[in-house]
Amino acid sequence: MKGTSWSSKVLKVASRATGLNPFGFEDFETGMPGDSGDDKHIARIPEEVRKEIERRFRELEEKEAIAEKRGYERGFRQGEKDGREIGKQSMEILTRQLSELIENISAIPLEISKQYAETIKAVIYGTVKKVLQVEVEEDNEIIRKSLEVAFDALNETHKVTIKLNPKDYELLETNIFDSIQGGLSENVKVTWKPDPGIMRGGCVFETDTQFIDATMESRLRQIEKLLEKI
Repeated sequence: MKGTSWSSKVLKVASRATGLNPFGFEDFETGMPGDSGDDKHIARIPEEVRKEIERRFRELEEKEAIAEKRGYERGFRQGEKDGREIGKQSMEILTRQLSELIENISAIPLEISKQYAETIKAVIYGTVKKVLQVEVEEDNEIIRKSLEVAFDALNETHKVTIKLNPKDYELLETNIFDSIQGGLSENVKVTWKPDPGIMRGGCVFETDTQFIDATMESRLRQIEKLLEKI
């Protein structure tokens, strides 16, 4: 996300995402993974909590902006190879920044954070999920990066089945599948399968001995674990 801090991206993307108004802290339709639509409810965050969270969010954003500016400057100086590495690590960076945000929110006075913890977690989770959904629709490179990560984790094998979202399957089918196969050992046979159960931007590798999960869903599960700290 060149030139824009992660939290700025959250604010901009979420502001144009239908049904989500994440950091204005008006009324929210909340729901964590596993909740049914019937279980969703409207939660109102009091003014003092809203102001405190927004203040801490701005502090984090300012720190991110300085760090990212330095990081990207170094990346450009070090050349295209390092630039690709920065791209491959984007989800790790997002997770780290989210962890810092959670640490900031956790510092809110204890009685307030406890009282509204579930609402705060639902708001953060819903915002991050919406950001991911918008990002994978706008950036076709995300699926390529996910494939790179999965291939890096792949052990020597003779047959691998790769599952990905049907839209990503169509995107890569015309000119990428053959080039990927051509870059592998002659003994390796790749079978590509569209799977509507996989969110855009991610993929699953299956072999006789390995199951590699490089999906957006697995990233969201990492975020769930971070949210448990609130």
